[in-house]
Amino acid sequence: MEDEFSKASPVWQRAGDGSLTGAGSLSLLSLEQTLGVEAPLVDANSVGGLVIETLGAFRPPASAVAFPEFDLEVLSVDGPRIHTVRVVPTRVTPVPGAD
Repeated sequence: MEDEFSKASPVWQRAGDGSLTGAGSLSLLSLEQTLGVEAPLVDANSVGGLVIETLGAFRPPASAVAFPEFDLEVLSVDGPRIHTVRVVPTRVTPVPGAD
């Protein structure tokens, strides 16, 4: 029997090129902690909210926005929600052994 506490929390997946892929619902705090940088100051709490707030409206897949520390691309949407994003740090250090 599963409940909301037994489900795994979404996490960032790091690729060999140093980019991250994750759910648009992931928190800005998790992005900051994973990249070791500060996200822009916005009212949004999620990465998807950051995209919408920065660009001023809902964005379809392939929409992208650049920030000083990273670039953010919308990979997929689910109705009006940003489902999956890709984050590319501006200073990328490849991860040995990652795909």
